[in-house]
Amino acid sequence: MSAPSAAARSAMIRAAEEIAVERGWGATTFSEVQLRAGQANKSAARYHFGSREGLLDAVLEAHMAPVDDHRRELLDASAGVALTHGDVAAIFVRPLAAQTLGRPGSRFARFLMQTLSDPIQSTRVLEHVRAESLRDLRTRFCQSTPLPTPWAEMRFGSLVMLCVATLATWEGHRESAESPDLDFVIDDLIRIATAVLDAPST
Repeated sequence: MSAPSAAARSAMIRAAEEIAVERGWGATTFSEVQLRAGQANKSAARYHFGSREGLLDAVLEAHMAPVDDHRRELLDASAGVALTHGDVAAIFVRPLAAQTLGRPGSRFARFLMQTLSDPIQSTRVLEHVRAESLRDLRTRFCQSTPLPTPWAEMRFGSLVMLCVATLATWEGHRESAESPDLDFVIDDLIRIATAVLDAPST
């Protein structure tokens, strides 16, 4: 792929992310993505991504790859050790926080919030190849908790939604004068997420 073509592809990925944050993935069309990305060629998006699902995969790959790599490092470092709920919370939060709150101008947490709120797209997100470390973390949690597996998986899903929603909220605040102390936000979110995992079952 030539340099100009790679630049056009990156511009369309950014445009798709922006539109999805503003109006949801359902309102993200090839034509609007091309227009916002400054692409005069009306077939540019289809050439690069094939379909809207391919475009969604490209947005996810751009951000989930570093998250997955970071989380994989943390999981590998704890191989053979039973994870505490605090460990599970930290291994989930820190890589995602680095890719969202840790990047000025990031919209990825808000993009994730939009897609995870859609039952169809949320399945695509969670089954993405770059979500492997997330699935492995869920398995490690299920193995370390006395909760029955279906309840443990539901509890882990609550952790994901809570943390993504919190990061999305603070990501939005970063664009205003109300800029948070990032270390405090991340540490506090890990404490809250640990409490979610610690909550007794009925």
